[in-house]
Amino acid sequence: MNIALAQLVEMELDRPEIQNVVVTDESVIVDLQDGRTLIVPILWYPRLSYARVEERQNLEINRNVIRWPEIDEEINVRGMLLGRKSGESAESLQRWLSERREPIQH
Repeated sequence: MNIALAQLVEMELDRPEIQNVVVTDESVIVDLQDGRTLIVPILWYPRLSYARVEERQNLEINRNVIRWPEIDEEINVRGMLLGRKSGESAESLQRWLSERREPIQH
């Protein structure tokens, strides 16, 4: 691949802007302003799959990035287009899950 083509691909990956996001029990669905819809399994992002419905709905959109502040999760369109799953390690996820456990009420 020549440099000009590589630069074009890079620009195209960063260009799409998010119009709408819906998170279901199975998928993260992202509508882009150019008319495309991206659908990826929620299991690609374990924090989202473990999050409560209210936490999944509390999201921020910044052009081509989606952020869920309550669960410290962030997904960008570029990663979705490239088919990238969460890079979080199993140890990190377990630590996060253990911190989320609510104390038992007596």
